[in-house]
Amino acid sequence: MSDSLLVRTSRDGDQFHYLWAARRALRLLEPQSILVALTIEGASTAEMGSQPVVEDGEELIDIAEYYGSNELATATTVRYMQLKHSTLHSDTPFPPSGLQKTIEGFATRYKALIQKIPVETLRTKLEFLVCYEPSSQ
Repeated sequence: MSDSLLVRTSRDGDQFHYLWAARRALRLLEPQSILVALTIEGASTAEMGSQPVVEDGEELIDIAEYYGSNELATATTVRYMQLKHSTLHSDTPFPPSGLQKTIEGFATRYKALIQKIPVETLRTKLEFLVCYEPSSQ
């Protein structure tokens, strides 16, 4: 694959992420929405309140949504999302084996978070999602 095709594919991916996030961010404007914050490429720096930030698994968070509050302890829901997409293989089904790194990274993050926030609290509000779009064109 040529360098220019690699760069174009990477830029397509970036554009897909930003457009996907922008569509989700529009819900911040809805008067009835309890979505209070949305981050791109990682978790909110305020999510741990006065505690140190949790860096484990953060590189896997393409978008994080915070409902009710941008702090985990007081939010009603926190949703971490990783986006999967392909411009080169849009006709090829996404293999479940492609989720290994994501699942392992999200599990690492969850383990780190339960060291700081009770599992009973996280169980009712924390969501990990993988969103797949076959083509970002």
